[in-house]
Parts: sequence; C-alpha cells; structure tokens
Amino acid sequence: MSSVIPPVLSHRDMPIAELSALRLDGEVFALGAGVVGADEPVTAHHRAAALGLRLPGKLVPERDSALWVHGFLAVEPSVPTVAMTRTDRTYAMNMQGLAVRETSLLPEECAELGGILVASLWRTLYDLAFQPEPISGLIDDAMRDAAHARPRALAAALGRVALDARNPGSRTAAARLRALEREACT
Repeated sequence: MSSVIPPVLSHRDMPIAELSALRLDGEVFALGAGVVGADEPVTAHHRAAALGLRLPGKLVPERDSALWVHGFLAVEPSVPTVAMTRTDRTYAMNMQGLAVRETSLLPEECAELGGILVASLWRTLYDLAFQPEPISGLIDDAMRDAAHARPRALAAALGRVALDARNPGSRTAAARLRALEREACT
C-alpha cells in the first residue's frame, strides 16, 4: 500500500532528524513551518499548506499573509494576519504569534489552497484598501503587482467598495483602488 507524500513536509510527516538530513543534503528547502522538495516549483498551494502548519482551527489567512500565499510578497510575514469568524471563537486555541481579526468572511470571499481557506485576492485588496494609513511600501508594491497581474480581482474589490459606500473609510478605499487601477493600466 503506497501513500502520497504531501507537497509540504513537516515534523508531522517524518522525524525532525530526517527533515534536517534532507535539508543538509539539499533535497528540500524551508518554506514557512515546513519544507518543500528542491526540484518543486513553489505555488500558492505550497505557501498555503506551509502557513496552514502554523494555524490552529479554522483561521483564514488574510491581508499581508494572503498576499504572500497568492505570490505577491516575496517573504512570509513574521506574524501571520488571520481572520476568525465569530463562531470559531467558541473553542480554545493557541493564538500566540498571530495577528487575529474577528470578521465574517463569506465562502465566495475565500479560496481553498493547500488544504486551508485563504482570503481571495479581491477580498485581500478590499481589506487592505480599508486599512488605516500608513501601508508599508512592501504591501503597497504587492498590491500594485496584484492589481496589474489580476485586473479582475481589482475590479471585484472596487465593486465591493461601491456596494459598501456607507462604510467608514469607503471613500479613501475607493480612491486607493482607483489609483491602483490607473497604475495598472499604464
């Protein structure tokens, strides 16, 4: 009976000594809390699976963590930003080392990648547009890259801001997203 090796390995899959030997031999490299085969191209599924190793329960990576999973940030944020629904706070979990935001994410606002739910790119752009100033240069550049690479995600974020026109900060969020749209067109 054969089993399929997961694309991201951790201490749950094999002893730490074996993982360390694989790293020393150059067979794998570190990705988040796991390791990936050296000959394997790293995709959003790999980054999501690696981040999922650190997350308890049904926490959903969002904002800068979602930008990293989607491939628009080069380095994983040292403190993952995650969303928690109100129903998920009913059981105890260790949230040390996480930036947790309580919110309601609808199923269509998430994508399943690497075995976990991750905020979709349009929802990530939407949330970051509402983030109070200042947004770091890295996040701003990643948002610009995402808007340029995926104009549909930017259009969806703009559409959602238009629907939420009564929310505080919606005018500023719309202006940020329209500026990204102008930059993406040039």
